[in-house]
Amino acid sequence: LRTLLSARLPGATCSVNLVGAEELWELYQRRPPEDFKLECQEILTSGNSHVALARLSDFRNLIVDERGSIRRHIFEANVRDYQGTVEVNNEIMQTLRDEASPQFWWMNNGVTVLCEHAEIVGKRFALRNPQIVNGLQTSHTIARRFQEEVPGSPRWKALAEHKILIRIIITEDSPTRDKIIRATNRQTPVPDASLRATDDIQRRIEEYL
Repeated sequence: LRTLLSARLPGATCSVNLVGAEELWELYQRRPPEDFKLECQEILTSGNSHVALARLSDFRNLIVDERGSIRRHIFEANVRDYQGTVEVNNEIMQTLRDEASPQFWWMNNGVTVLCEHAEIVGKRFALRNPQIVNGLQTSHTIARRFQEEVPGSPRWKALAEHKILIRIIITEDSPTRDKIIRATNRQTPVPDASLRATDDIQRRIEEYL
């Protein structure tokens, strides 16, 4: 190939590198890191982990883009996809719609976020490559509930003021991340086969597709 290219392009120099599956995967993984902002009301810190209360509107800003669409890639490590109008999601939606309902975070287990790094300024997080590994159903339902109201309307503002409980865990260690994913998704029945989604080869297949 080098000989052919040199003959077609006189005076040019070229190099040829053979690339296999592992090299292709490494090239694919070289995506620029993403930082997302999360404004919180209260934060409790212990080592590399944080527990925070955030307004629903601020949490919504984390999980949806400028067009109001769910940022699906921050849920890639979750073993479930959105289950639609199942009983649990209907109950979450009913809690969000009921103006007489207690604070949302009293009624909901919240979400777990894994990230590679987090900077805190005041009560604002800058999260590096966050992954919501538990709380996908809650997140999607919150996003759908905001779509029902006109932005800035009294009902939208009342919804925005509700709080959600967020656990933020900072780790780049893959075995630790997998243990957290498995543990946090054992709260409700999950078939063992579903947890295979955390296997390295399954992640590669899913991301490739």
